[in-house]
Amino acid sequence: MKKFLLIAIPLTILAACSAEPTDKPEIINETMVESTLCNCLDSLAVVDRIACDSLFPEPLNNLEKTARMEEALACGVELTYTMDTIASLDSLPEPKSIEEVLTMDVPDPLSEECQQFLEDFAGSIKKCTRIINKSAESPDDFMLMIEMNDAKDELREWSSKPQMFKCDDNESFAHLVKKLIEQQDNLLAD
Repeated sequence: MKKFLLIAIPLTILAACSAEPTDKPEIINETMVESTLCNCLDSLAVVDRIACDSLFPEPLNNLEKTARMEEALACGVELTYTMDTIASLDSLPEPKSIEEVLTMDVPDPLSEECQQFLEDFAGSIKKCTRIINKSAESPDDFMLMIEMNDAKDELREWSSKPQMFKCDDNESFAHLVKKLIEQQDNLLAD
């Protein structure tokens, strides 16, 4: 019987080791799901995060934040954004200089292109102001008169530049450019 056990035990162990396991791990094929706002908000969905970020970037202003929160609610997700503190452009103080216009804290952030447009427009107003002041000091200088007329003509062209129309849908830009145009009009009225 001992011989039988000596042969049976190793054979049993070999049989147990060579048997296929009955609990195979399930192989899950992860297929990419279309990037929709609902899928992008769902942390369990397998989506292309780069596509989500490009299709649904972070909202920049109160209007976009409100719209995103409503869209998320439709997906069953409650999002909360901190709203910008400046609720109305009308509540902003009246700027006294071009620098104050450029540094005003406005609710809707401006794109780099729109901010650059405002800075260039302000630079043109400053340049024209300097030339007009020089011309007033030397009213008989014919070259300064020509330079002043050229500067005024250049200043008048700013209202028809393409960036003016590209950026005008941003309420903050429209408010700031209105303040610069008021200064431009005062300068050109003289």
